[in-house]
Amino acid sequence: MEEADTLLLVQLKSLGIQMASIEDFEADTMCKVSSLCFERMSGMLSEEDQFIDVKSLKGLDYKTPTGRFKGCQKFTEYLKHLGYFYDLSFNVFLFPNKKETRKLLGFLFEIIFREENSQDDKKKR
Repeated sequence: MEEADTLLLVQLKSLGIQMASIEDFEADTMCKVSSLCFERMSGMLSEEDQFIDVKSLKGLDYKTPTGRFKGCQKFTEYLKHLGYFYDLSFNVFLFPNKKETRKLLGFLFEIIFREENSQDDKKKR
């Protein structure tokens, strides 16, 4: 296992997701993890900067095709808003592969954990 994968798995664990390998991702898992990441980001945003509809994300059943489709629409919208610069399609969520999963999780975790670390630094001052 690559060092980058190990770091991603540790970060997933901090979100409450236990995975043995990045290769184990399936569509519902990818959607669930993406939803958790956006929920976490939502808590970091000020009210006027809020662009994430957490209630909608929590209400979706990612085990159904309809739930995954609606979630993918939201995820794509949110990622574009955040400036995700890689090619993005529903396939990233519906048919996850190791390469695309690494890119997506790396992008999301960089935002989440950078913000959390900067907020912790501010509290220490």
